[in-house]
Amino acid sequence: MEKMSAAQTAALAAISAHAPESSDAVEYSSHGKTIVVGDRANWRRAAEAVRLLGESASPALLEDASANAPGIERMDGIPFTLCRGLSASGHLGAFVLRFQNGDDGEDQRHADAVLDLRESPLFARRVLPPGCFRPGPSAEELQQAAESIAALRGVFRKPKYFRYDQSLCAHRSGGGCELCLSACPAAAIASAGDRIEVDPHLCQGCAACVMTCPGGALRYAYPSARDMLSALRAGCAAFRGLSGGAAPLALFHAAADAPKFARMESPITLPLAVEEVGAAGIEIWMCALAYGFAAVGVFAEGNEIRKLAESQASAANDILSAMNYPRAIRVLPDMKSAESFTNDFAGAPGLTAEAAKFAADDDKRGMFFAALDFLLDAAADAAEVAALASGAPFGAVSVDAEKCTLCMACAGVCPASALRAGGDSPRLLFVEENCLQCGLCETACPEDAVSLRPRLLFSPESRRASRTLNEDAVFGCVACGKPFASTRMIARVEAKLRGHWMYQDAAARRRLRLCEDCRAADILGGTLVRRRDGDENGDGDAG
Repeated sequence: MEKMSAAQTAALAAISAHAPESSDAVEYSSHGKTIVVGDRANWRRAAEAVRLLGESASPALLEDASANAPGIERMDGIPFTLCRGLSASGHLGAFVLRFQNGDDGEDQRHADAVLDLRESPLFARRVLPPGCFRPGPSAEELQQAAESIAALRGVFRKPKYFRYDQSLCAHRSGGGCELCLSACPAAAIASAGDRIEVDPHLCQGCAACVMTCPGGALRYAYPSARDMLSALRAGCAAFRGLSGGAAPLALFHAAADAPKFARMESPITLPLAVEEVGAAGIEIWMCALAYGFAAVGVFAEGNEIRKLAESQASAANDILSAMNYPRAIRVLPDMKSAESFTNDFAGAPGLTAEAAKFAADDDKRGMFFAALDFLLDAAADAAEVAALASGAPFGAVSVDAEKCTLCMACAGVCPASALRAGGDSPRLLFVEENCLQCGLCETACPEDAVSLRPRLLFSPESRRASRTLNEDAVFGCVACGKPFASTRMIARVEAKLRGHWMYQDAAARRRLRLCEDCRAADILGGTLVRRRDGDENGDGDAG
């Protein structure tokens, strides 16, 4: 036990030595000006809130469906503005409250903080913006909210928790991946055409977006994946060096939960505090196992990302099982389950005899596959493929060759180059390791010929190989011979237009077999002349 305790102390010291690099800061400036918002029916509670806030309180707003235009009314000595159509936006130091002024107009109020006492929340989101408070029904909760607001005077800074790389993003205007938008509890992420935008003042670092992002376009910035992985590798090596080779357990938890683990008596467990537990996702867990940890626990008591973590843990354990390893990743909803985790895996060896030594990086998928390939090399009787549940970020694309016309719409929208055209020939190629299972190809296919197949193909050679999903003979223009489509595409177009009134004569049907240049010349009654250098014009001037 003493040997284990010394190993734990050395490991935690090694982890602490890898302090995260500083992140860009997000700044708020507040003078404490607060607007109390309520309903006319609960005006007495709103009046009490105004009295508690004292000089910080601006004129309160009461929602009143019968108010045609804003009106001032004093109740119990407190002036209230009665209004309807109330809405709000913003954050600490920059709130804007809007309400109707008559039938068509709109009034605005500005505030540094908002105390929301309405029956219907002013902000319909799971996490309120910084500076907005919505206390429970008790007088004590109202008092606590007023005290918190009183402290909001001055300039405040927090880390900018995320980094965004548009080149890795699978979001597209009107479709594509929207996992981060639906996962964000703070409504900090919005679609901006073929990219997303994150409001750093609304983002509170829960990391739900980072955990769900299949391609690593969103990354946690404080700490970064590189910082976390470097600390994990150093800590595990220090532990195993002093424990006689026994493997420790990694237990990730949010920094705010650190006091809960200060008294943990398990000498083989390394409590690993991160800003938010969602900062460590499937690639971090798999790397921890490759670096020599026996198991990974993710403490998510009351945490917003618990369901996301459970989904990823299920996928990771399915992958481990298919490689004939134990299901070594567990999401812990409370302290009792954390204690069970340490007891269940006490004495468990690392998954591999030797720990991985590959360098840490910030490339989410690169780190995942580095850990996967290391574990695969040491696995005994691993399957060829792991079947995964729908929504997993790994898998194959299936193409119905009878429906597919090789129009390449799927390849045109693929954000990860998993699908691409086969050069000059009508051929659709696929690289499975690149596939995010984002569904853009499935949506873009006009023939409904594409479907997704979530799975993880283990063989690195097969996973990285470019394989043909469909191919066809090239079709050449019947006038000039220029290849411009696949044979199947021309046949499909002719079949679809066979009964159309515009294509009942032979000349019209022949145009379907002409390239775009010859088709234009045929319609205009001219002759297309091609110069030797490849330039084209339709006036017969070859010089």
